Amino acid sequence: MPPVLSDVDYDALGKQVSVLRVPYTRDSAGLGSVAIPIAVIRGGPGPTALLTAGTHGDEYEGQVALLKLVRELEPEDVHGRLIILPALNHPAVAAGRRLSPVDGLDLNRCYPGDPDGTVTPVIAHYVEHVVFPMCDAVLDHHSAGYSMRARPFVAIHDAPDRTVTDRALALADAYLTDTVAIWRGVDAGKNQLAAAERHGLAAACAEIGEGGRLSPATLEATESGVRNALRLLGILEGRPARREERGLAPARLLHTPSADCDVYAPMAGIYEAFHEPSALVEAGQAAGAIHDIEDPTRQPAIVEFRYSGYLLLS
Repeated sequence: MPPVLSDVDYDALGKQVSVLRVPYTRDSAGLGSVAIPIAVIRGGPGPTALLTAGTHGDEYEGQVALLKLVRELEPEDVHGRLIILPALNHPAVAAGRRLSPVDGLDLNRCYPGDPDGTVTPVIAHYVEHVVFPMCDAVLDHHSAGYSMRARPFVAIHDAPDRTVTDRALALADAYLTDTVAIWRGVDAGKNQLAAAERHGLAAACAEIGEGGRLSPATLEATESGVRNALRLLGILEGRPARREERGLAPARLLHTPSADCDVYAPMAGIYEAFHEPSALVEAGQAAGAIHDIEDPTRQPAIVEFRYSGYLLLS
């Protein structure tokens, strides 16, 4: 059993707001723990959705959107059950960092987790092995954080079971972003989408926002998107908004068929991007330049795209 303590009763009707306690012994607290906030809202029969944010501490839209849901929703608003973890990697959230300051790990590269590991693998293990078996769908919320730039999009995996992929596509489309990506990047098998896929769950990962800042537009897009997805699941009352009803064109559906879609820096330095996210680029085209700050006379290294398509992140 995972060494996570909580007084939450997942089966109880009503609204519970509490914490998950992950043991964390250190010099200042020999019997210490990391407290991860959790809310469970159950209004009766119906599906269960897990809502997460704060996997990376420098990505704020999802954190604020889920905190608002915790405050605003009551059991009578919910058909089924919501499990809300607005600061899943609480140490990283408190520090405003991508990686946990406790063990230096990226939670979204730690699944399926380890109950005997450090704090971050213990969190991943609890989510995959305790929470996921209760769920029908997973809505995870990210942004580009400090390290990247991106236009808003929602990512899913192409699951072996086509019905799972179709359900995930429907959830992704409910966020009404211009782009949906069937995406497998670096270490894709160790992220939350892959973990949900292993359990046969429909899962979508919203990537809305960038620059480690919270803007009114990106927060509104996240808030409206998660509520619309919950209407689609039948957990919240009302008919979900459709793209065509709002005069929106069909979402651009992107695939990442190969690791060659990623472009890596061959040296350290300052990166000068030549293209904005969502630009249409060609294989062999220059993606950007890397400037050597140690040798001002050195010409910048030019990196090139290896695939043609739309630029998702830069």
